[in-house]
Amino acid sequence: TISLPIPHPNQAACNDEGAPIEMALLLLCSMCESGSRSVWENVTDSTPLTQTNTGSLQFNTVVSAAFWVVHLPKWMVEDSLPMLDKLFRKMCRVPYRTRLAIFWREETNQHRHFENGHDGDESEMCEASVRVLVCTQEDRGQDGNCLETQEGYKPLVNSSDLVIHHGTNLEIFIKGNLVKLHDLASLKFQPFHENRATLNVRRVQTNISAAGNIEIMADDLSLFSASIVLPIKK
Repeated sequence: TISLPIPHPNQAACNDEGAPIEMALLLLCSMCESGSRSVWENVTDSTPLTQTNTGSLQFNTVVSAAFWVVHLPKWMVEDSLPMLDKLFRKMCRVPYRTRLAIFWREETNQHRHFENGHDGDESEMCEASVRVLVCTQEDRGQDGNCLETQEGYKPLVNSSDLVIHHGTNLEIFIKGNLVKLHDLASLKFQPFHENRATLNVRRVQTNISAAGNIEIMADDLSLFSASIVLPIKK
């Protein structure tokens, strides 16, 4: 006999008219081997379930598997498996305490040619590079011997402590009088790996300062935003 606690929302779920929403209990089962990706199956209708006075759900099984009790509105039950699978994978991602260190470097034509691999026209001239580094250790991004210092980058701005989950997709956006030369600017956070992304940028109007805003999104949510000014000399 297996006994699992029944999850309850922090507050009663109500519709727009204030009436309580009818809820349902689902029992999900995954028979995948340890280390394999879980594939969930709804076994609610095929498994006799008993609710106890202590707020648990009891049932009998003869198989070795992972079980998951879900409490959700009845109208969501029919097409809930893809959503629940996505929720489960998100909950299983390990959170890490991190910081973002952002650097910049004024570029020459030689740097631009090396990094882009082609000679762009005058409108694509790269004036500077902005590098985003995800730090998972206290001293990374501050060490004078770090890769950025060796490559001629200068510190621009640092974030406070942030929580980023393993496998999070980070997208980098720049606004203001700065524009990216390539649309794609992202990285996938992998702890204990190099987590760097470099953007080639130029001024929109060359007669005013290279000022703008950098924003980093994590899974479509804003993770960090800051105003930046690149002291470009030319």
